[in-house]
Amino acid sequence: MSGRIERAFVLGAGLGKRMRPLTNDRPKPLVPLAGRPLIDHVLDRLARAGIVEAVVNVHYEAEKLEAHLAARMAEGRGPRVVISDERDGLLDTGGGIKKALAQLGEAPFVVHNADSIWPDAIRSNGNSPDAVRSNANWPDAMRPDAMRPAARGPDAGDGALAQLIAAWDGARMTSLLQLVPTGRTVGYGGAGDFVPLGDGRIRRRQPHEQGAPVYAGVSILSAAAFADTPEGPFSLNLVWDRAIQSRRLFGTVYEGPWMHIGTPEALAEAERLLARTHPSGAPASHRDR
Repeated sequence: MSGRIERAFVLGAGLGKRMRPLTNDRPKPLVPLAGRPLIDHVLDRLARAGIVEAVVNVHYEAEKLEAHLAARMAEGRGPRVVISDERDGLLDTGGGIKKALAQLGEAPFVVHNADSIWPDAIRSNGNSPDAVRSNANWPDAMRPDAMRPAARGPDAGDGALAQLIAAWDGARMTSLLQLVPTGRTVGYGGAGDFVPLGDGRIRRRQPHEQGAPVYAGVSILSAAAFADTPEGPFSLNLVWDRAIQSRRLFGTVYEGPWMHIGTPEALAEAERLLARTHPSGAPASHRDR
């Protein structure tokens, strides 16, 4: 029951404090992974999923991020990027999205953290899906060929996002969250976030529950979710909690690996993993850049 989703909001305005010293002179979305800034991995992924316009919020080192995004568009690389300016003050996740609603429009849209990376999507640029799934260099817990077939999506590179978009049903949902098993993550060390219910709905993990799937920083939202929300800064958790109360918060669990690039240590771990799956270096499409 999914319709065509054409817009996305990319959270690019954070201060990147946990990523220091790599963010001393740049915003976190411009920190490189596998030879390319994090924001490029995200925007390229969105473009492959059919997103034609992405609203990116900016705050810290905003001019550098704006210049990079303008250069992307000048090269003809999609999606088209629109800036949501938060230089006057950070609005947190919920407030930042609410500010951008005039640019996003009334249709549902993807929300994507700038530090949420799928390694299979990186490799899909230079490897066939079959080669990626069978790569024997992956750690056993994260082997792509261990994914359940139903969770793979149309290809190994963008299965998670394709799965999310295909699962969207605006008649039933206010928000749909991408979840991954905690054992298939890089850069995440918690006990999980949400517990799936039998009908696709999800609830918050209780303190005594361990091993619940983790929110992977990607979701689909209805603009109507922001009705009667406060002005100024507020967390997206407010929207999710209201959706739980109205039984309209859903989640889909993707079985493939996911990287949260939130610290220098997570970045180094991700680079080691990519080097392990690409002994000759970065994927072919990246080595040529």
